[in-house]
Amino acid sequence: MSSAEFHQVQFTWPHLEPSTVIVTGTFDKWSSSIYLTRTSTGFEGTTSIPWGEKIKFKFVVDGQWIVHEDQPTEVDPGGFVNNVYTAPLKSTSPIETPPTTTAKPTVEDVVPVTNGHTAHGHDVPEIAAVSEKSTADSAVEQGKPASNDLANTIA
Repeated sequence: MSSAEFHQVQFTWPHLEPSTVIVTGTFDKWSSSIYLTRTSTGFEGTTSIPWGEKIKFKFVVDGQWIVHEDQPTEVDPGGFVNNVYTAPLKSTSPIETPPTTTAKPTVEDVVPVTNGHTAHGHDVPEIAAVSEKSTADSAVEQGKPASNDLANTIA
């Protein structure tokens, strides 16, 4: 199975006194395979389980099998109390990224404005800027500095 088919489970033991803390459970067939790392707040470690899977586990603290008192527990068919955790279901919806756009005027953005001149008996339209950003982009493309007002609004 690929890593995308697994959910990362974080285990923490919030006590500094122990020398060693191991977590074991149905995810490793109770083989005591996950040694937790000491941190400034206790011990922690991770393992991967399939999405949607329910696991049972215990901590082995300095050789003693213990449940974490602040996490859910249940009694197994043999009468043993274990901590339990159920991984969330894998999301099937793709992550959508918003489209990227640049503010350059298109033909639809051009607003004709009559400038009072006539050519062959018709008014000659003048192209008005749609926005300051479009005007600044145009000025920069022509090698001219952009307006200070625009620079102040973007920063």
